[in-house]
Amino acid sequence: MTNKQKRRKAKHEKNIQAEKEYKQAAWESGKLIKENNPDYYFKPDYSVELGRRLIERLEKGHSDPEHFLVIFRAFKGKIQELILKWSPWQPKDDNYILLKELLETYWDQTLLLGDTKTLYDRFRNNN
Repeated sequence: MTNKQKRRKAKHEKNIQAEKEYKQAAWESGKLIKENNPDYYFKPDYSVELGRRLIERLEKGHSDPEHFLVIFRAFKGKIQELILKWSPWQPKDDNYILLKELLETYWDQTLLLGDTKTLYDRFRNNN
């Protein structure tokens, strides 16, 4: 292996390590970082924690139906991903059930009928 190849390899490994450290620190600080997991499903503890953090974020948009809808749409993709990739080894908890109900309400009531209040009420009554 030439010196140039060794330097490239060392730089590559250093960048991988830096990314891992950044993601770990970001996750510990409460950010919604996607898990580096080669499997399709999330790990059990990640599933539970991500569900908790998503509910926490939705609570911040809990002031009125219109504002809640904006916040919900911002996290809709993460909610869908959580539901699809929930760990099969982790029982579905209250957060999972609530997020799934909110997503279904969004599709059935908000998108089809234009009703923003039902989504807001469902969240408020379950929380």
